[in-house]
Amino acid sequence: MADILIVEDNRELSGLLCDFLKGERYSVAVAESGEQALAIYNREGVKLVILDIMLPGMDGFAVCKKIRSGGNTPILIVSAKTAKEDKLNGLLQGADDYIEKPYDIDIMLAKIDGIFKRRYAFDTLSDGELFVNRAARTVTKGGREIEMRAKEFDLLVLLLENRGRALDKEYIFEQIWGSDSFSEPQTLTVHIKWLREKFLCANLFLAYCGDFSRERPYRVEVSRIAKEIGRNGFEALSLEGYRYVVNVEKIGEEVSDGYWDIAVGGSVYSFEGNCDYLIRGIEGILYRFDYIVDAGDGRRIVFLVNIVLGIMGLLIFGILFYVRSQILRPLKELVDVPRQLSRGMLTVPIKENKNRFFGQLAWGMDLLRESMEEQKKQALRQQQEHETMLSSLSHDIKTPLSAIKLYAKALERGLYEERGRQLEIMGNIGKKADEIEVYVGQLTKALREDFLSLSIKNEEFYLSALLQEIKQHYRESLLLAGTDFIVVQSFDCLLAGDMDRGVEVLQNFVENAIKYGDGKWISLDFSQEEDCVLATVRNSGCTLFDSELPHIFESFWRGSNVGAVPGSGLGLFICRQLMHRMGGEVFAAREGDVFAVTAVFGKAL
Repeated sequence: MADILIVEDNRELSGLLCDFLKGERYSVAVAESGEQALAIYNREGVKLVILDIMLPGMDGFAVCKKIRSGGNTPILIVSAKTAKEDKLNGLLQGADDYIEKPYDIDIMLAKIDGIFKRRYAFDTLSDGELFVNRAARTVTKGGREIEMRAKEFDLLVLLLENRGRALDKEYIFEQIWGSDSFSEPQTLTVHIKWLREKFLCANLFLAYCGDFSRERPYRVEVSRIAKEIGRNGFEALSLEGYRYVVNVEKIGEEVSDGYWDIAVGGSVYSFEGNCDYLIRGIEGILYRFDYIVDAGDGRRIVFLVNIVLGIMGLLIFGILFYVRSQILRPLKELVDVPRQLSRGMLTVPIKENKNRFFGQLAWGMDLLRESMEEQKKQALRQQQEHETMLSSLSHDIKTPLSAIKLYAKALERGLYEERGRQLEIMGNIGKKADEIEVYVGQLTKALREDFLSLSIKNEEFYLSALLQEIKQHYRESLLLAGTDFIVVQSFDCLLAGDMDRGVEVLQNFVENAIKYGDGKWISLDFSQEEDCVLATVRNSGCTLFDSELPHIFESFWRGSNVGAVPGSGLGLFICRQLMHRMGGEVFAAREGDVFAVTAVFGKAL
């Protein structure tokens, strides 16, 4: 934080004044406009503002009003405007003084020195019961001194000087440790934590000790005795019934108006161990009151602190035990499961876990294990079936193939000269070729079914649950991509089929709309008929030809609009197979530049 902020648009004048002030060991910041001055003031704070009136943009009067509305920083206006109205306006806006240009630099420095002496003579900061003496580098709270490390003290002073202003960590770190410091930024966090702990302890102590009377009850007794002496005289004084004051002596030295109330620590005149005395003037005579301090309060404080620390220790132990038993141990049991699953080594069911954090994770991994085991068994069954089928087909194909080869050789060598016999052989070759074609078709069908290997669970689910899955998956991602996602649903009903497979079909439709549309908008709407529900995904920017529509559900077919977009040509083919297995259907249409693909779901009976 600079000592003085000079707000002057004339660089020559501001430079000269800056040199004079630096010669007086002031730190100086310079601003050439009102906006720049307010930015420096709000960001760094200063002790004095030297302000010109005629500035580019916001004038000096407005700057003065802004600064004064947020604090009491001294403001010294320096201007060539000498009219009485200007001076009054500056002072009414909150300026502390008004100096005309040209000015005498010695008078200027004297005024600045006077402001600093009056305002910052003792260099003390305060906030309620908190007092900070920067010269002595001491901190007191409620009359009790709080010990501070050097950096803690500097940090506290910086925060008090900038009360009501938000400071970022980088600025605080640079002000306390300097920009070329080798300390880590985490050092700031640690020092703030230490400050909080110290003030928390101080506040707890003050809250427990209570007000002035409760903190020092002997003063209450001294006041009562003083009143008794004033009424009845010193000779009639009796200390019976007083707990803390054990002796009163007349010193005999007179004081002027009022009385002294001086507490002197020590045990010069000690009656019972922990004994102090207090001197008070009563009606012009000084009396010494010897008192004892009850150590019970201290023991109670220590006892209370020990209880609090014990409770905190038990609480920390309980938290650590809970973390170990409810988080670390279940996590340790599950941490090796993915590796075993990837190697196919996990055949034993995962132990059921009712833990609130990992119960569903264990259940999901067990479902994954069962699915992988079932897929493994299915793959083995299919392998066995394939080997049996290939063996059978190879045998079945060889028979008609051998006959065809023999017939071909017979015709080649002219074994049969009769025209009728030749025609008969040709007919037999065609029949054998038809047999081979049937076998090839069976083989193709078997390979296609193996390639898909699609399992369906025919259940019942609500349309709203299906829609919720789609919206949750795409709404945020399409919003970030700048694509309008329009969802229209005016009814809800119970559908028949596999909800997960239904979500897979609609997700495939939306993914195609994202990849092959123009990205302006995508819509998902639902309509219903007597026994079915139609879910239609539309997107703008369709470039497919009408002649391509009959082929889009074929396997490995890709349209003319794919360009460099990667894909396999299987997505819509798989969607059709899934919908067929759920008793539904899919179809596509082109409406101008809008492409629409629809899935037909059957209603639950």
